[in-house]
Amino acid sequence: MQRTLGDLGLSDFLAVWDACPAMIAITIGEEHRLVFQNRASARLFGRRTLEQPFAASFPETGPVYAATPTRPT
Repeated sequence: MQRTLGDLGLSDFLAVWDACPAMIAITIGEEHRLVFQNRASARLFGRRTLEQPFAASFPETGPVYAATPTRPT
């Protein structure tokens, strides 16, 4: 039986993103809380702590990223 895009769940997408050669980091919320980092990103930047603001997980981004709003004000 052939699967369609509608059949895919979050775990399917995470597996594909993890295997992707491009660096992927996914954030959510106003604090840009890091919830996913794939293997390519971990190889280049090192494995980062999830479930904390992106700026805390990637302190080398500096204050510019920490001050970036989710939406234009």
